[in-house]
Amino acid sequence: MFFRQTKNNLGINKYQVRSSKAIDRILLLASLTYTYCLIEKDANDSFGKGIILRRNQVNINVYCKYLYLIFLIYR
Repeated sequence: MFFRQTKNNLGINKYQVRSSKAIDRILLLASLTYTYCLIEKDANDSFGKGIILRRNQVNINVYCKYLYLIFLIYR
């Protein structure tokens, strides 16, 4: 379930990585984003609802800053 949802909604199928460190980073970012969408209070433990609600809530600049900070921490 996790793989299908991240592939379809988060674009994991478009990434090409060559090192184990890059694989770890992508999986970490996907896992954090998946969890972030899943814990939305109105999503009722549904990733599909959570991602729609989060996309409506989050300003693209804030989201990019969040991902950039996560990337810097685990680089």
